[in-house]
Amino acid sequence: MQFLVPQFVSIENRIIGPLTLNQFIYLAIPAVISYFLYFPLANWLWIVIAGILMGIGSALAFAKINTRPLPAVIKAAAYYLIRPKAYVWPAYSEEKIVAVTAVRAPAKPSLTTLFERITTSISPVPKREMSFEADFIRNQNEWRQRYAIIQKITGEKESVRRIDYR
Repeated sequence: MQFLVPQFVSIENRIIGPLTLNQFIYLAIPAVISYFLYFPLANWLWIVIAGILMGIGSALAFAKINTRPLPAVIKAAAYYLIRPKAYVWPAYSEEKIVAVTAVRAPAKPSLTTLFERITTSISPVPKREMSFEADFIRNQNEWRQRYAIIQKITGEKESVRRIDYR
């Protein structure tokens, strides 16, 4: 048995001619307001105000920014302006300030000599793997203390720097 599956589920129904209900409301409200302003205002002032109102109404009804309707963009902008943007976390762990003096770094063995020591010696090379793992874990912990991953309203993830204002 075959069933018909609707294909255009993301398209709003056209209720009033070629307009959806939302588009009709966005156009009807400025029209009604301009109708009631016709009587108390002078003709030239009424034309200016009615033109502005109908321009705003038609922009709300038909304008799209990156395939999103203008009311949705305005709503997202309002949420962005209203919601807090500062992320406050606990203070950093104590940081040590060390004065650096001119010290000659110890010579590191080349890869060939290190490979020979690893493959031919009976005793293990001291701290061969631990230094990399310890540095990696320490760097990860420092990164986690200074930065955090947040998710925006749009679903996009972003790393932000943690700030402590205390």
